[in-house]
Amino acid sequence: FCKISLNFEAGDHFIENEIPKEIFKYVISHIETANDFFIQILSKGDELSKLSEILQNQYEQAPATNLSTLKIGQACLAKSSDDCWYRAIVILTGLNKLKVRFIDFGDTTEVNSKTIRQLEKKHCLAAPYAYECKFANVQTFDNVNNENIIKKCAGKEFEGKINTKTSDNKFILESNDFLQILLETNAIKLKPKITSKRIHCFIAHVEPDQHEFFIQDDKETADKVAELVTNEEPNASTLTIDEVKQLLPNTMVIAMYENEPYRAIIQSNDDKDDDNINVCYVDYGNTNLCSKTSLKNCSEQLSSYPYQSKRCRLYGIKSNEIDNAFQHLANNSDSENIEISIVNKKNSLFNVLLYIDDKCVNEKFGYDPDLIEYNDGNVEIDDQPSTPIATTIIKEEEEEEEEEEEKEQEQPISVDEKQTNDDVLPQNESSSDTPAFTQPENNELITEGI
Repeated sequence: FCKISLNFEAGDHFIENEIPKEIFKYVISHIETANDFFIQILSKGDELSKLSEILQNQYEQAPATNLSTLKIGQACLAKSSDDCWYRAIVILTGLNKLKVRFIDFGDTTEVNSKTIRQLEKKHCLAAPYAYECKFANVQTFDNVNNENIIKKCAGKEFEGKINTKTSDNKFILESNDFLQILLETNAIKLKPKITSKRIHCFIAHVEPDQHEFFIQDDKETADKVAELVTNEEPNASTLTIDEVKQLLPNTMVIAMYENEPYRAIIQSNDDKDDDNINVCYVDYGNTNLCSKTSLKNCSEQLSSYPYQSKRCRLYGIKSNEIDNAFQHLANNSDSENIEISIVNKKNSLFNVLLYIDDKCVNEKFGYDPDLIEYNDGNVEIDDQPSTPIATTIIKEEEEEEEEEEEKEQEQPISVDEKQTNDDVLPQNESSSDTPAFTQPENNELITEGI
C-alpha cells in the first residue's frame, strides 16, 4: 500500500545545466565511450546527497505511471539495481519496458511499471548533477575497453573547465589530467588543431587551371635571394648543351624569365627537344620552357636558400564555386593585406584559408567552418613564417603525387629536405584521491569507487 500525496504535481522535464563559470574539481560518474562521459562537480556533492536522501524517503508518495504515456526526454523517478530511487529521463520507450538515464550520475537501466514513478515537479527544478561531456579535437579508437579507463580513474578527482556546449547538449571539457589518462590507455588520439593564427603573405603566382596558387611568406628573405641572383648571374658560367643534357630533375640553375634572372629547378630533360628545357622558378611557382643555351650555374650558397614559394589550395571551396574563387583571387592578388591560415599539408601542398583585407575568401565561396575535416598528424602554425618547400609541376609527377596524397596521412608542417631561412641567413638577418558521490550500483563505476 502506497500513501499518495493529494497535493502531488508531476514534473515533465528538468531545467538545463548552465556552464560553470570557474575551474572546478570533479569525478567521473559514468563512461559511455572514451569521448562521451559524465562528470560530477565535487562542490555540489552535499546538494546531491541531500536530494538522494529526500527521494528515498518520499518515493512512496509518488504515483505510478502508465508506460504508454511516457515520452522520450520525460522526467521520472526510477529504481536502480541498488533498490534506491533516483531522478531519471526516458531515453527509449516500449510497451512493457522503458530505458531511462539517471540524470545525476549518467548511467542507464531498464525499468518496468513497478520500477518507475512520476517525479514531483519541485524535484525537477534542480539541474542534473551529472554533466555529459566530451573533449574537442579528439578521435576515439574502436574496441576500447572502458574497464581500463575506469580503473585508472577509480577514487581520483580531476580539475577541469567548461567553456561551451554543443548543439546536442554535450559540454566541451578542458581537463589535461583526465585527457592524459585517455591518451595513456590508447582510448583516444588527438586530432590536429586549426589555429586562428594567420601568416601575412604575398601572392607570387596563380594557376587557375590547376586551382592552385603560390605565396611568399618571408618577404625579407625573398628580396635577399632576388638580390643575390641579380649579383651572381653576370659572373655565373653558362652551361654547355652537353652539361644541360646531364642535368637531373630538381637540379638548381639560374634561368631567365622576361630577360630577368631567377633561381629555377629542372623539371624535365627531354632528349627529343634539342633546344628547350622545362624549368620551375622555385621562388615564385611559375614554370617556363627555356632555351638550353640560356641556363647558368647556380652557386652552392645561392642554392642553399629554401625555395621562397609555397604551393597552396583553397580549403573547403564548393566545386561549382572554385572557378569564381580563383577569378576573385586573381583580381585581388596585388592586395597588400593578404593572409593565410594553414589547415593541413599533403606532401608539398598546403590547404589554406585565405584572407584578403581581413575577409575569408573560402567562406565567400562556400566553405563551412562547422564541416571542417581533420586528419592525422599535428598541424600547427608557428609564430614565425612557415618555410617554403620544393615544388615540381610536371603533369605526370603531379598525377602520381595526387595518388600518393590520397594514400598517405597528412603530415606536420615541416621541411626536412631543405634548410629554413633562419638556417641560411646570418644571425643579424634573420590529482589527489578523494571519495566520490553515492551512486546507483548499476553504474559500472560504483564497483571501482568512483
